[in-house]
Amino acid sequence: MIDIIGWLGSVLVAASLLQKRMIRLRIINLIACLICIGYNWYIQVWPMVGMNVLVGSINAYYLAVMFRHGRRNRSRQGAEAHDGNNAASPRSDSGPGIDVRA
Repeated sequence: MIDIIGWLGSVLVAASLLQKRMIRLRIINLIACLICIGYNWYIQVWPMVGMNVLVGSINAYYLAVMFRHGRRNRSRQGAEAHDGNNAASPRSDSGPGIDVRA
């Protein structure tokens, strides 16, 4: 049973890398990291625990940045739509390399 959990974590890592949207990649990869942390902790492979803690922390940090940035853009677009000067675009301009669409 424990090996199935390890394989699940590995499959989720691979699945995360197939995502086109960065936010979805980071969410799936964070879940995979949490599974891999538990699996590697159980089998006592400490370097992999450490690596997954680091990668999971990076994912969590950038997810927080993306959600905060996306929330700001949505409120700014709403204000632009109400003032009549600019229509809100269907895609949020989130800066280089950050796609906040889920």
